[in-house]
Formats: sequence, C-alpha cells, structure tokens
Amino acid sequence: MNEDNFNIDKFVTECTNYDLPDLIDFIEKRHEMANHHSKSLDEYQKHNRKAFSNFALELLFFLNTGIKPRNMQASDFVKTKPIMESLVRKGQLKAAILEYYQ
Repeated sequence: MNEDNFNIDKFVTECTNYDLPDLIDFIEKRHEMANHHSKSLDEYQKHNRKAFSNFALELLFFLNTGIKPRNMQASDFVKTKPIMESLVRKGQLKAAILEYYQ
C-alpha cells in the first residue's frame, strides 16, 4: 500500500469528489486500510497511519452526527471544511454545518 494514501491533505481533496453516501463508504474503507499494519512498516509510517486513522474516524463521526468531534485537533478540523463546503454545494448537507468553521 502506498503511504501517500494516508496523506490527510490529499485525502481531503479526494473526499470532495464524492457524494455523501459514497463518501462515507470511501472514508470507512480508507480507515480500515490505515489500520491494517504490515510488519514492514517503520515507526514513522505507523505514526502517519495512526494519525490518518484518527482523522478518518473523527470525520466519520462528524458526518454521521453533525456534532463537532471533541477529540479532533483544531488544525485537523479546519482541514475538513472543503469537504463540508462541497457537500453543501451539492445540496447534501445544510449550510448551517459551515457555522462550525467560524
């Protein structure tokens, strides 16, 4: 598995291409892939996958509940804004969700 698949910024860009139901499936699959550890991973790769896994899990929580994740770092939460903006433009989320980013 290419470790680039666990780059949060690239992941966010990919997420903007999906409609909500497909997005949830996509995030779940990537979360599952991040948690599949190979014995050949070094500590840096393990750390990146763990960070990615946590990000994906918190993003899923936010998408499923509309509640801002308490455990997500503010710097990571801001990264989710393009995803929410994309879903609002597509009419799949209400614009009120963007108030979390103010």
